[in-house]
Amino acid sequence: MFSRIEDLVLVQSLFIFGLLAFFAILMARRGLFHWYSTGFWTWAAMLLYFVLNPLASLVTGMFLYHRNLLMSGGMPRAEWVGLVLILGMAAFFITYLLTPASPLRWGLDEKQQETLNLPMLLILGGFLAVATLSLLIYRTRFVAGGEDVVIQGSRFVGNTTGYQYIADTFYFFPTVYLLASHARWKNWLGFLLVAVYVGLTITSAHSRFSVVSMMLAFSMVVTYKSKSRWPHPIFIALAFIGGAVLTLRGHVPLESTEELIGFIKQIPSEFIGLFSTVDSSMLASFYLESHVRDNITGYDYLLPLINYLLFGFIPSRFFPQKYFLVDWLRASQPPLYDHLTTLYLYGSKSSLLGSFYGNGGILGVIVLMAVMGFLLRKVDGMLSRESHLIVKSIGFTWTCFLWMIWGSHDYWGAMVIGSNTIPALFFWLAAPKAASVTHAKKPQTSLAWRGATPHERDV
Repeated sequence: MFSRIEDLVLVQSLFIFGLLAFFAILMARRGLFHWYSTGFWTWAAMLLYFVLNPLASLVTGMFLYHRNLLMSGGMPRAEWVGLVLILGMAAFFITYLLTPASPLRWGLDEKQQETLNLPMLLILGGFLAVATLSLLIYRTRFVAGGEDVVIQGSRFVGNTTGYQYIADTFYFFPTVYLLASHARWKNWLGFLLVAVYVGLTITSAHSRFSVVSMMLAFSMVVTYKSKSRWPHPIFIALAFIGGAVLTLRGHVPLESTEELIGFIKQIPSEFIGLFSTVDSSMLASFYLESHVRDNITGYDYLLPLINYLLFGFIPSRFFPQKYFLVDWLRASQPPLYDHLTTLYLYGSKSSLLGSFYGNGGILGVIVLMAVMGFLLRKVDGMLSRESHLIVKSIGFTWTCFLWMIWGSHDYWGAMVIGSNTIPALFFWLAAPKAASVTHAKKPQTSLAWRGATPHERDV
């Protein structure tokens, strides 16, 4: 139907933009389109990866699109991927809009939301200490000891474990919890933690996404507490400038204030190019990866994700063969002999939709996108005004990473969610729990409960 990839990309991008605009209107009418909703951040990720990047690439150059299409069968592949994207997005937003969400308390005492007992205080302090040490060793290199990081095939095979390397993200839940509290001293402490984390991490060559996520978490909580739907424009400007600087810098350390100012000055001249970088070229990667899945290796049927969910949290020194399902899958699938294809796929990301395609083709995309719509709507329930403070803090912690999770693989997203849940889990265990309701002693209690409002039954 189309003879040039430029024409196809233009039409597909405009169609997807119209589809996203339609769902944005539907979400807005239901009050679901705002700065701290998972639906909005999914929408924003789809807009960046599948509309803005293709359109910007039409201006700056289509090299990645031409190269990957040449290696994956040409225009029919691009047309097929466009159809997959449209059906996947529709499945997500339809499910998201149809799924109800209610406040969550997870058995916590609603009357003691601001309580910070000694065990909770020790847990916060302990995780912040571990996070700070990891930050100083592996991100800033201010403290010696991070030279033995060896990663092969996304696995830590040196003396440094994955927990040690990613422990700096333990900052997120304590910071969000303090910011979301009603106590002013907690808010100021949370603001201090944001400043420390961003100030130190922004210099690291490999922490770009976490810097932006921390700024987003701060803006989400502040916007939520102000009972506004959108943050002050200064927050949006700072988040964009921070993301732009980190994109222009790439995986190179930021070594001076002068260098930072230099990158800021480049933003106006590189504005369109910021949206066409390889960091957001998920569509071009989707072409090649889907071709490999369909014609060479086959699908993985969620086995890597299942392996990561069930055994990924166990340190390798205790269970060296914990990725046995992944190893078995790789050994049983046909190998990829082409050196160029292997080279171009290394480090590339086709987005979460591309990962779902690798799980089971177009059917995998439709089903798993619908599942994501259901799950993320439930996360919105965690951010309800009636939800417990700890539950809200976990919800904000997950949501601030969502923009990047949509641009990566499913198992990477599971790892990010899991690692940021660890401090929250210990904190929840130490927090005051609500008294259980006893039905056996007084029959009238059961009758009263049966007539309670939905809000009361949810307590």
